[in-house]
Amino acid sequence: MPRLLDTNTRTDELAHTLARLIDEGGLEAPSSRRIAAEIKLSIASLYHHYESRERLLRVLSYRIGLALVDACQSEVRATGVGAMLRDDEDGIMLTRAWLGVVELGRRDEHVGNSVAAVAEREQSMLYGAAGDRCRDPEQVELVQALLHGLRAATTRYCDPLDVGLARRILVDAV
Repeated sequence: MPRLLDTNTRTDELAHTLARLIDEGGLEAPSSRRIAAEIKLSIASLYHHYESRERLLRVLSYRIGLALVDACQSEVRATGVGAMLRDDEDGIMLTRAWLGVVELGRRDEHVGNSVAAVAEREQSMLYGAAGDRCRDPEQVELVQALLHGLRAATTRYCDPLDVGLARRILVDAV
């Protein structure tokens, strides 16, 4: 019997499933049917709650980005901007998925809008972490671009960049 999709918890579960599927198989892996099957939800129920594949991708992309930003937020407050580079298993999976979502956002306007909304939250976190050292909006955009590149370098499957080194590079840039 299909389960009803009626809570934020289920949306978070869907986002986590999408993140895992992107991490395991790239952007082509997560069809709507596969996502629904992974969480034992009928495809009809999925579309009843999200109306279309585009809306589903937009919502889940936003949730993946928020999960990554939120996971870093308390650590960034405590230890600084270097904490935006995750080195735990779940963080690496979320980061890889987020990088995939960002790439998808370059081709899909709806996902691109979700990426932009998360990027604004990330910029706010960068402003807060940098304090008085980084107040120029252009500098924050450059640091954010560096962060994106360092995320890609530290989460690649072959010969990833050492996270400690990447953190030092990011801290020095701020």
